[in-house]
Amino acid sequence: MGKIIAVVNQKGGVGKTTSAVNLTATLQEQGKSVLLCDFDPQANATSGLGVEKRKAKHTVYDVIINGIPAANAVVTTKFGDVLPSTPELAGAAVELLKSL
Repeated sequence: MGKIIAVVNQKGGVGKTTSAVNLTATLQEQGKSVLLCDFDPQANATSGLGVEKRKAKHTVYDVIINGIPAANAVVTTKFGDVLPSTPELAGAAVELLKSL
């Protein structure tokens, strides 16, 4: 059975993204299957795994707003798989509220 590891802290600048990216790469190097889900509009975890945040075919924004299956948005890299984010995610909350 898989394990879920969440890297969470309310304060910014404490190394959440760096820790998540490095943990992903280390576990991948050890032969583990890893999926890093990037839900930050800055998309630094996405770019940290080598994915250009504005060039991903589908992102977590598409999953939330457009109903794209998450599996269709996953990008495979040599450092691990990533569900990429995009700066457009910053406006998702407003779009979701409009749909109510």
